[in-house]
Amino acid sequence: MRYSVPQLSLQGGRVNGGLLATILSSIVFLAVCVLIYAQFDGQVTVGPIGGNHNGQPITPQQKRNWRIVGVGMLALCLVATVAFFLFRHHKAGDDAKPSNASAKPSVSQAVTSAPPNTSPDPSDMGTPSSSSSPSFSTAPPESVSVLLSGSEVPDGMKVSTDGDGGGEVTDWSVDDVTIGNQTFDSAFVARCSLLCSGGEQSWYDVKLARKYKWFDGSFGIAADSPANDRTHTVKVEITDRGTGRKLEAFTLKYGAVIPVKQLDVSEVGILRIRFYGWLGDMHVAVGEPTVRQ
Repeated sequence: MRYSVPQLSLQGGRVNGGLLATILSSIVFLAVCVLIYAQFDGQVTVGPIGGNHNGQPITPQQKRNWRIVGVGMLALCLVATVAFFLFRHHKAGDDAKPSNASAKPSVSQAVTSAPPNTSPDPSDMGTPSSSSSPSFSTAPPESVSVLLSGSEVPDGMKVSTDGDGGGEVTDWSVDDVTIGNQTFDSAFVARCSLLCSGGEQSWYDVKLARKYKWFDGSFGIAADSPANDRTHTVKVEITDRGTGRKLEAFTLKYGAVIPVKQLDVSEVGILRIRFYGWLGDMHVAVGEPTVRQ
């Protein structure tokens, strides 16, 4: 009968459990054989099975020696078995604990798991990358507005002068002007003070130089006008003096306010506001005229 001796298989410092069980069972088998051999009565004299090497029966002292060997082998097998299970239990506890090293992917794993980026970098193509370009939070530009009535009209914007020799008067700065039921802090006022017959005209020329986009103002007859007949009217025309283009036209009546909001003056060099009518008893007012960029 042939017995094949299993070979040890070591992997990572651990002995294969099945191989160790085979070794331990072989030790147990040999120990049992020794104990059986030690129980012979010593009458058999066939070689080493029943006697000593000289063909003589074994002595009582030899039986005791074989029993000691068999018990020792069994004890060794028991100790090895207990040590094996304690070792397995200890390793199982260590494997259950998370390892910081195992939680982090290795460099090779990180390289092989991430797909390659085949798209070209925008910076290589001369195009700024959205991720690398700095972002700036800029506030919207502040709207610039200029009040055209009052005592602080900017230099260069006031083209026409106050008054003329024919009796028509154009006053750029009148405070607390009431039109209808509204009162304004400042206003234009146009009136006639000499030889007034109802065909008078007056105007305001404002130099915008195409720097402004919108014009706002409130048009009407000043409440303190000395009119005996309040049915008289005054016509208003707002034009681009350089081209003669008419931007707006309407008729003023006493007690009414006509608001002009966001009139487009973006292409106007000089803005002319012209009044024609009964300027002697109907004083025309433009409350808080303003241009805005």
